[in-house]
Amino acid sequence: MRPSTLVKLAWAGNRADWLRLVFTACGAAMGTIVLLAAATVHWLPPTELIIELGEGAWSITHTDHRYATSLLNDTAARPVVAAALLLLTLPALAFAGQSARLGAPARDRRLAAIRLAGATPGQIRFVGVAEATVACFVGALLGIGCYLAIRVLAHRPVLADPWAESTGEPPRNLVPRLPLPTDALPPLWTFGAVVVAVTAVAALLSALALRRVTVTPLAVRWRSRQRPLRWWPLVLIAVGFVVLVVHLTIDRQNVGNQRVLLPLTGWTAVLSLIFGVALCAAPLGQLVARLTRRYMRRPGPMLAAKWIIADPWSGTRSLAILLISVFIGAAAIRGITYAEAGLVFGWVTEQDVHRFGLFVLVVTLVVASAGLLFAMVEGMLTRRRALAGLIAAGTPHGTLARAVLMQALLPGVPAVLLAVVVGVAAVASAETQPLPLSAGATELALLGGGAIAGIALAAAVSLIVLRASVAVDELRTE
Repeated sequence: MRPSTLVKLAWAGNRADWLRLVFTACGAAMGTIVLLAAATVHWLPPTELIIELGEGAWSITHTDHRYATSLLNDTAARPVVAAALLLLTLPALAFAGQSARLGAPARDRRLAAIRLAGATPGQIRFVGVAEATVACFVGALLGIGCYLAIRVLAHRPVLADPWAESTGEPPRNLVPRLPLPTDALPPLWTFGAVVVAVTAVAALLSALALRRVTVTPLAVRWRSRQRPLRWWPLVLIAVGFVVLVVHLTIDRQNVGNQRVLLPLTGWTAVLSLIFGVALCAAPLGQLVARLTRRYMRRPGPMLAAKWIIADPWSGTRSLAILLISVFIGAAAIRGITYAEAGLVFGWVTEQDVHRFGLFVLVVTLVVASAGLLFAMVEGMLTRRRALAGLIAAGTPHGTLARAVLMQALLPGVPAVLLAVVVGVAAVASAETQPLPLSAGATELALLGGGAIAGIALAAAVSLIVLRASVAVDELRTE
């Protein structure tokens, strides 16, 4: 088979295939913009210039505050800003990966048919990988163009006093400063590295997704996976708290080699809590679904409960990024509340930090909700024949709509509440001064309510696809 034929097969498809390519490219573009923004912050020239006089007996520090925020003016704070921007790549890449699943069952069946027609496993893998690779490559180039356009549009100095804003005092020395670091560029090789990295990740994920098609093409069909209730994600949360207690004991009692033990126990506790929170939606959703099926008698919740019990992981994978964001947001709210109570002093109380943290949190929740939307749309497209069968049997459209909403909320609501509780408890366990657990309750309520509202909004928007998916003529399609 000639390479041109393989490329033509990779780009063949219907409207769902073209939408998959477009949204995958958009996810890659968002990831590229964030990566380049993090690289720009990392490679900014220092704003503190130390001039040594004599033989190093004393020195003079010259500060050049070029930007309107202390987060960019303070050279020591830039690694934290770059790391926070890197966290934004997770929801962007997750969005791209979830977009790649749009219409995937029909694509897998088409590739399986090509495989049965005589194509080799390598050729099938090339067809699937070429689709995602080209989409992410185009998206990465589009992201570079958007990044350069943002630099041009945002290069408008504003009157600001960074020192006054960081301390909460009225501005006194208003001078023109840049709101963003549009006067600097990262090294040119980072542009190529970002494009190669985004494209390589897309190729790797596509190759992994197509392993069943290339090996067993006859098995390409959707099957519900009946799984027992497993609580190991919650065990990870318990392990995280145990390790956190060990970390605090080592720190306060000065036990052992703290240079080794403190980072080891600290990162182990954080990663255990993060992975436990990210994966807790499936067991909690399955538990709530079983309770709903036992005690609820309305058809919508019962139907949603049966869908969740049949495949608890399909609708909860896309919740991982949102739950991680809620966990980090709850921990940050508790830490800021503790600092503002006068028990801790430092740059964490600066308003610029609050605004930047709020920006990162809102963007993460919005992108994670968009990924959840694509997961729900993909699930409805996969089950469209079953949904059409329910409509043909006399099930009202309103009942199916309520079932779709409940399928998103049954695992989402308890998982969000658990993420808030775990985030608050993780910070509260490290506090050395008494602070009521109700401190910051308003902000925590807004965080949890916003996350649940994002889940509900994604489910509501997905209902637009429901009416087209339950047409009776779907019973005659494959």
